[in-house]
Amino acid sequence: MLLGPGGFKKQISGFNVERLGNSARAVAVGRHAFNLAREHALTLKQFGRALCEFQGLQWKFAEMELRLESAQLLLMRAAVNGMDGLPDPHETALAKLACNEAGFLAANEAVQVLGGLGFSLESIGIRQAESLDTLMDAPRLLSKMRLPAHRPRRLTVLTTTGGGGAMLVDQISARGVEIAGCSAPTREALTAQNIPLGHGKLVDVTLAGTKYDTMKEVVSRLIADPETGALLVTIGSSAQFNPELAVTPIIDAVAEAPRDAAPVLAFPLPHAPESLDLLAAGGVPAFRNVEACAETIAMLMRPVKVTAPPDVTLQAVTATLLDQGPENTLNEDRAGAVFESLGTPRPRQIVLPPEDALPETLDLRFPLVAKPVSSDLPHKTEAGAIRLGLADRAALEEAIAAMRASAEAHAPGYRLEAILLQEMATGLGEALVGLTRDPLAGPMLTLGMGGVMTEIYRDTSVRPAPLDVETAREMIREVKGFMLLDGFRGALRGDLEALAQGVAAISALATSDRVAEAEINPLLVRPEGQGIVLLDALIRRQ
Repeated sequence: MLLGPGGFKKQISGFNVERLGNSARAVAVGRHAFNLAREHALTLKQFGRALCEFQGLQWKFAEMELRLESAQLLLMRAAVNGMDGLPDPHETALAKLACNEAGFLAANEAVQVLGGLGFSLESIGIRQAESLDTLMDAPRLLSKMRLPAHRPRRLTVLTTTGGGGAMLVDQISARGVEIAGCSAPTREALTAQNIPLGHGKLVDVTLAGTKYDTMKEVVSRLIADPETGALLVTIGSSAQFNPELAVTPIIDAVAEAPRDAAPVLAFPLPHAPESLDLLAAGGVPAFRNVEACAETIAMLMRPVKVTAPPDVTLQAVTATLLDQGPENTLNEDRAGAVFESLGTPRPRQIVLPPEDALPETLDLRFPLVAKPVSSDLPHKTEAGAIRLGLADRAALEEAIAAMRASAEAHAPGYRLEAILLQEMATGLGEALVGLTRDPLAGPMLTLGMGGVMTEIYRDTSVRPAPLDVETAREMIREVKGFMLLDGFRGALRGDLEALAQGVAAISALATSDRVAEAEINPLLVRPEGQGIVLLDALIRRQ
C-alpha cells in the first residue's frame, strides 16, 4: 500500500480510537473491583465493626474512587471531543495513562480489601499476575517449562543490544530474581574464540556482531554450563532484519542441547513478529512485554510450594480459657491469658477491682501502664483510655481518674470490669498478629508492623491458618518493616525467630470453632535472644 505525504501519520492517528477502547476497559475493570471490595467491606465484620468503618480502609476507598472518577472524566473528554473526527492524540494519551493506572490501583487495593487473598494464594498453588500480558504469557510458559532440580535458581541474560538487556535485568532483579553472569570456565572458553562478552552480570555480545556461528556457540556454552539456571536471550534489531543470524542459532542450539540443559527464553526488542513466530515454532518461549517477561521469569524461579496445613491440636488449657464466660468479646486480661497459654508472655501485671482503692504497696516496678479492663472497649487507644510511663504513685492515681473519664466520654455507660496495671516493657519494634475468618477462604492470619500506625503502613503478609514456623518466617521476610529489626545498617537485631515461633503458635487458634477473630497489637519484639511480649490483646468468640 502506497501512502501520500502525511499518510502514515493519518493512519497511526486511527489508533487513538483503539486507545479509548483500552481506557474504557481499564476503568470498567477498576469499577468492578471497586464494587466487589465495597460490598465485601459493607457486609464483613471484624471485632464487632463493619470493615468499612476502619479508617485505613476508608482511605483506600477514597483514593480508589478519586482516581477512577478523574480517569473517567479524561476519557469522556477525549471521546466527546473526537465525535466529529478522530480523538485528539494528547487527550487520548492522558486518558489512557490515567485509566490504566486507576484500573490497576483499584484492582490492587481491592485484592487487599478482600482479605489480602491475593497475597496468600501461592500457598494453595495459585499465582497472582500483575498485568494482563502476564496473565496471557505465564500459564503457557509455566505449563511447559520447569527449572531442572539440579539447576541453580538464578538467571543468565545474554544480549545483542546492551541497553535492552540492561532494562530487562533491572525489571527482573526488582522482582527478586538473582542475575548470574558468565561463569569463569565458560568465559574463558568463549574468550579463547575471540568472542567479546562485555563485563558485569550482563553477557553482552553486541561487539561480536550478528553472526550465526557466534550466537549458536555462546547459547550452547551457556545452557550446558551447570552454573546457568535459565538463559534469557535479548535480541536487538537483528531480530527484525536478520532473524536467520540472530534467532535461528538460538533455536538450533536448543534443538541440539542435552536433556539436562538450562531452559532458554527469548525477548526480541524491538517487536519482531516474524522472529516471534520462528521462536514459537522452535519451542523457545518468547515475550512481547518487558513487565510480563520479568514477572513470568520470577514465577519460574520461585516455584509454588503447596503445603498442607500443619496438624495442630489446641491445648486443653487454651480451650478451657476460650470457653469461660458468657461474653462474645473477651476483655484484655482474659484474652491475654489465652495468648499466654500459647507461649506468648505478658509484662508483669496486677488486676485491681474497679471500685477498690489503690493498694498501699504494689508488687510492680515503676514506670507503669494503666488500662481499663472492659469488653465494651476493644479499642482503648481510640477511647483515650491508656496511660503510659507512669513514674510514681501520684501519677498513677491521677492517670486512673483521667483514664476512666475518657473511657466514659467515649462509650457512655461502658462496663468497667477492672483496672489493669502493667510494668512498662521496651523493645526494638512492634508487630501485629491478627486472625480472621474470611467467608471464602476460611481462617486467615495477618502479620505486619504493629502499633497505632498499622493502617497507614499497609505493610502486611497474609496466609491461611494454622501455619508452621517456616511459613511464619516467610511472612516475616515479606513485611518490609521487619528489615529494620534484622540488623539493618548495623542496628541491633530483633528476636525475629521468637516472633516466628509465636506467630505459628498463635495460628493454632484457627482450629477452635469458638474463635471468630483474635488480635495482638502491639506485640513487642525485643533484642535477639530476649523473646517477644504481648502488650495488647483482643479475642472475639462466635
